Amino acid sequence: MKDSESLILKAFLAALCQQRSPLPDKVQAKLGEITQSLETKVMDLHNLAISTPSLKNLYKNSRLWLTSTTAEQTKGLKFLPADNHEDEDNEEIANVIRDTRSSVEQMKQVLAAPDSVQAARKLFNYWKRWEEQE
Repeated sequence: MKDSESLILKAFLAALCQQRSPLPDKVQAKLGEITQSLETKVMDLHNLAISTPSLKNLYKNSRLWLTSTTAEQTKGLKFLPADNHEDEDNEEIANVIRDTRSSVEQMKQVLAAPDSVQAARKLFNYWKRWEEQE
């Protein structure tokens, strides 16, 4: 998955978490269709978010936040893994080469769920953390 497609997916999921009510049945059905072949239909996910009034601003704000956060993270010095090679389980290297296929599968399951808003909140434990902050 390309970085731009990953950004669309992450922003869409972030918008789902912030959604106050379940998606309309028509939108949820379209989301289910997109999810069946998500790898080739990520732009359809973007178009769905932009054309759904309740998701539009949440999605745009999420994309903006994700883009600006990523841009800030690339500023400064590049950090290299530690020179200590005695440790077989070097966390820095493990983090770079981590297999992300399972997280993509989780995202697909959220999008394919009958109530994707509730599934997204459950996956990211969104409301529990939100209520703790208040």
